[in-house]
This record gives sequence, C-alpha cells and structure tokens, in this order.
Amino acid sequence: MVGQNAVIPGAWQVNEYLPFLQNKRVGIVMNHASLVNSVLLVDTLINLGVNVKKIYVPEHGFTGRVPPGVPVTDTSYRNIRVVSVYGKNKEFPPELLDGIDILLFDLQDVGVRVYTYISTMFYAMDACAQRGIPIIVLDRPNPNINVVDGPILKDSSLYSFVGVVPVPLCYGMTIGELALMINKENWLPSKKKVNLKVIPIKNYSRSTIYMPPVPPSPNLGTLRAIRLYPVLVLFEGSTWSVGRGTDYPFELICSEQTKNAPSCFMRQGKQCCGFSFQSIPMDSLLQWEQLPFHWVVQAYQWHIDNMPDRKFFNSYFDKLTGDRQVRILIEKGGDGSSLRTLWYKDLQKFKQKSQKYYLYK
Repeated sequence: MVGQNAVIPGAWQVNEYLPFLQNKRVGIVMNHASLVNSVLLVDTLINLGVNVKKIYVPEHGFTGRVPPGVPVTDTSYRNIRVVSVYGKNKEFPPELLDGIDILLFDLQDVGVRVYTYISTMFYAMDACAQRGIPIIVLDRPNPNINVVDGPILKDSSLYSFVGVVPVPLCYGMTIGELALMINKENWLPSKKKVNLKVIPIKNYSRSTIYMPPVPPSPNLGTLRAIRLYPVLVLFEGSTWSVGRGTDYPFELICSEQTKNAPSCFMRQGKQCCGFSFQSIPMDSLLQWEQLPFHWVVQAYQWHIDNMPDRKFFNSYFDKLTGDRQVRILIEKGGDGSSLRTLWYKDLQKFKQKSQKYYLYK
C-alpha cells in the first residue's frame, strides 16, 4: 500500500499509461530498479496482458550487477528478448526498434551528467524520432534534485557516452524533465522531434528527500554515496580510486601508492590510503546546493606534494567535466572559487532555461 503523501513514481501509475499500450507491440528500457511497488515493471505489464516484445537494458544490465564500464550482453527474460544498449549498440541503432510500436523508458537517474542512464535515454529518444515511434518516459525522483552546479559540457570534442547533452555536471532535473528539455531544445543527433509523453511523479517537489528503494547501480548503495557522487565521480578521471572494491564506494577516495594519508582502507585485498567523507553529517549533504569542487583541488595539491613523480589526472577527467579549462586551472594552482568563475555565467543561463521544463515546484 502507498501512503497518502508518499512519493509515487510514474511507473506506479499504471492506469495513466496502460491505455497507450493496448494492442501495441511494446518495448521497455529498464533494469532491476524499474519497479512498480516491489514488482518489476515488465512483470506488472505482462500480468495486465500487455504485449511486451523486447526489453532494452543499460549499463550494469538487467540485474544491475554488471560492473561499471563492462559491456552488457543480450539475454532473455520470460521468453522476451533482452537487448543490450550498453556495448556495441549503446547509441541505440534505430533497427533495434524493429517490431516495436511504442517504447517505455523507466530508469532511476541520480541527476549527474556523467551517469550513463541519461545517455541511454538520449539515444533511445533519437531512435524513436527516426522511426516515428512514440516514447513514454516514466518519471522518477532525482536524489540530487536540489543541486544545479558544475561545469557545462560545451566542447564538442568532449562529447562521449558520459556527456551527450550541454547541461551542468549536476543539472537539478528529473529524468522526465530532462527528456522534455532534450526534445524541445532540439538536441537529438537526428535534429528530429520525438513523440514524447512524460508520466509525472505524484506527491513530489524539489525539496523532497528521496532514496531509491534499491541501489540504481552497483556502487551507489547509500544516499550518502549518491549525494557525494557528483564530486567524487571526478576522481574517476585521476589515478586515485573512488572506493570501488571497498565496503564504501563513492564515500571515500584513496590511492595504493601512498601510506601518508589520514585514513586507510582495504580495496580488493590491498591496502589503500586516502580520505573518507563518511563523517560529514547527512543533514549537511542533503542541504548543499553548491558542490565542494575544492576537494579535487585539495587532493591534487596533496598528491603533487606527496607523489610528485606520479600523474594525478588522466585523459578521462576532461570528458567528465566537459571543459578542459577545469583541469588546466587546477594544474595552475587555481582554487575552488576560481573554478566557479569558469562556469558561473553559463550556469545562470542554464538555470533560467531549464526552469521552463520543471514539472515540480
């Protein structure tokens, strides 16, 4: 049972989209977190007599257990073909929609540009636009909804699967709102508009604190990790670890190359040392509206002071930020405040533009 004031995701409101699926061959972009109450969306629809023809799965696969960055393979579920759209088909070739009349999209996003579920949506929308197939996005809450911050992807040479749309690192929109913006702003590669419908969330606002009922991906198992993710993910563009392989991924950063840092952890059987963010009060994490990018600056400075012979940044960092000037400024000794000047004006423009697509107060 759902409480009177409980958040009700779009997928749970089956009566709002079931009429569009009648007598149609349906495809669903989904994974383990695509639940209606505690039942998988695909099972819910099959039990209602919907003709589900294909399931399309993003990074981490149908079960949500495939490690990050590892291509997902095709499989099947209840005799339904499960098609990977994270691997050779991650840009969702339109021919994957053969035999489909309408596409449902239901993935739990976390509101960060580099989180690849929005890239999967972007290419699914474009495939539908090219084929003239409607897409229904079943909206879900964004656990980072109150944060609009960070560099905006605007360098075309840095577009990749961790950056497909010109939005800030943390864009403060639900995945449904972002879909509306992508479509209206004509960002799809084909430059076509898609027949898009969004099923909004009920009992939801931009101040709602929300933890997905199941982890949206293998290393985001806590609300703390989800709130820290927008900053700590930038360390994926460095020689440091974000704690994958420890008991606290995305709650700490560490390196196996040094023993001088304040905290040490076991990572895949080896000791690594670095900095833990577990002592930050959750109230503080939930209230911040500006991201502490100075953590990257401080870690870089600590690194070059203690390991001057070892590189800190790798080539991935620029793709994550979407702006080479961020790395260049840090290497020149810039601080957190000077970093903000890089994106301040663009961020204000984005805030003004994005509000046109808000579905929630």
